[in-house]
Amino acid sequence: MILIEDTGNLKEIIAWVKKGIEEIQDLVDFWNVDLLDGSVEQTDVGILPFQIINQQDKVYWLDEFLDKVSFAAVLEASDILAGGQEAVAALAEKVGRKTPRCTWFLCDKNAESMVDLFSHLLNSEIKYVSATPYYAKKTMLAYWNTESEPFSPWKPAKRYLGVEARIAEIAGKEHISHLIWYGEDVMPVYDLQWIFGQYYDLYGKRTGEKPYQMQLNSRISFEISGNANKLETEQFLLVEDSNCNLFELGRQFATRAQEKIFVNILSPDYMLRDYMKSIKDVMNADPKYITQFVPLPVNTMRNVALRLIRRMLEGEISEEEIWEFLKKGEEDVKREFINLRYLQKLINLVFNIDDAEISINFGSEFSNQEKEIKQIIYYRIVDERVKKEFRKYFSQASYIDEIGDRKYIGKLMLAGHLEQKYMKGQQVVLNGKYYVITGKNQSEYGQELLVRRASDQIYGRKYYRQLRRYFSFDKFDEIPSQKIVFRSHQVVLKRCHINLNAYSYGYLEMDSWNQFYNENRILGQFKQEETRIYRRKEALQVEFTGKMENKRLIYWTAIMLKETFCTFYPQYYHLLDVAVNYKEYREYEIPQELLTVILSHIDADTTRSFYILEDSREDMGLLRSIESNFTKIMKIIQDYVKWSKDNGDNYFGK
Repeated sequence: MILIEDTGNLKEIIAWVKKGIEEIQDLVDFWNVDLLDGSVEQTDVGILPFQIINQQDKVYWLDEFLDKVSFAAVLEASDILAGGQEAVAALAEKVGRKTPRCTWFLCDKNAESMVDLFSHLLNSEIKYVSATPYYAKKTMLAYWNTESEPFSPWKPAKRYLGVEARIAEIAGKEHISHLIWYGEDVMPVYDLQWIFGQYYDLYGKRTGEKPYQMQLNSRISFEISGNANKLETEQFLLVEDSNCNLFELGRQFATRAQEKIFVNILSPDYMLRDYMKSIKDVMNADPKYITQFVPLPVNTMRNVALRLIRRMLEGEISEEEIWEFLKKGEEDVKREFINLRYLQKLINLVFNIDDAEISINFGSEFSNQEKEIKQIIYYRIVDERVKKEFRKYFSQASYIDEIGDRKYIGKLMLAGHLEQKYMKGQQVVLNGKYYVITGKNQSEYGQELLVRRASDQIYGRKYYRQLRRYFSFDKFDEIPSQKIVFRSHQVVLKRCHINLNAYSYGYLEMDSWNQFYNENRILGQFKQEETRIYRRKEALQVEFTGKMENKRLIYWTAIMLKETFCTFYPQYYHLLDVAVNYKEYREYEIPQELLTVILSHIDADTTRSFYILEDSREDMGLLRSIESNFTKIMKIIQDYVKWSKDNGDNYFGK
């Protein structure tokens, strides 16, 4: 089985696998390579999109194939985690049940803690090997700042074409035979392909090429993802820096040619970008200095409850099986706790449904150990409200396109995370096309975005920051904390549980990522469809324990920490938040714009602290990752601050 993100290139992946089999042996006719899309009877090598994982209730036919899998390959393995650890663990339990052993093979870019996490999720011993090919013999990497791009570089054309058009023009003048542009989820490459085509005459005049439309289309390939980029003799690439780490992106694509390669990386103005450029020798020598972190394994009571709910929705589960789930959790639980009311409390913890309907059946079996017939109690969730809520939050995120088809959104994204990233009125790139979000819809598949095509409304790059507030109810309940001393300041990192209501009340629309002072603030038009209610939600409190209170230190530490998350946790940035009580900062001489643009409000005492929050019904393991890497993150922030002062960096504008 090969697990991979569906970016519209699955047919190419199938052809790639078939070609690989041909190259190593001649028995290709005995290997049936196919997409797992409903029939698995004749399949030997199955291609399974990530997005299917959260639709397991709809793909029960997969179980027959999964039982027999003895080798599972996961391409871009960290992307599969965006849908949560529980979905991956549930899939792994079904793989290889009728084989002596299943070997897992994971490929990915540089990421911290991959071995630790997947060893737990897959219940396997994972070994790390650096298998990056050598760079091309002649390699050129060019880094472009998108905030300074020209609106339309092909004068007198007035439409937005971006810096990519200027690069394509230079490539044409230099007689580059073929250019590939990977738009990722940043640029609507399919729409821009059509727009570029309208200016084939200008392109011909500016490059000296014969002006005809097919010339432009044959010279430039417009593609969504570079996952299927093949090793060629020579390549000329344009790549969008969607993960906010330009050097890691350069490392990936510099290996895609044998002789010559020119990689153009287009980066937004995130905080660590120019700092990384200034230490290019360090970045090239040490790929792990600034790299993304993956979540860490976490077995909180919330996640144990979610695992149980998933299993109890599939069918009956015995008291013994429930006990096996509970024993794996981090909190002490006694077997005698297991009863109807206790299971209802676990459901309430996740879905805020206090009186869920659970069927109870009784059976019996002979106990060899006790030499007697014992009664067995079976439980199953039959409450339609729970089924609806589970489908709403833990299905694959999707949208309804212009012709009414249901399409997946990006990598492996939960429908329950749509609210934290997408809001009505935003202009977004979905599968290479430009859309405006018009609302959300609830269907049998879960939550779906409703969108309208907007190919004629591309006026430049758009960036969005969501505005949120958090309100606590009942008490904050501290659990054992960890103290970390960093440099001259003592910092106590407390892990705590919070009863929290999360509320998204608007968003900021910006032309560049650090447009903190002239942003377009979209407020007032939203009626809160649903407040996100979290009971006993895990959070981190960063508390400063020095003798003198220093509000500026707390303020700037919180802001810079939040700004690093787009680089350290690019796939989860919309789920991570840093919050302070706004009221406590109104009287201080600090930029109030940054306070409300970057940080969120929480109605807690943050006199000497701030909170790091994970806005998700499932504990994703992000806070545990931050806790584990906190010293490293703070050291990088310290290095950034020193560099910023020495070089006059003005990222925050003041």
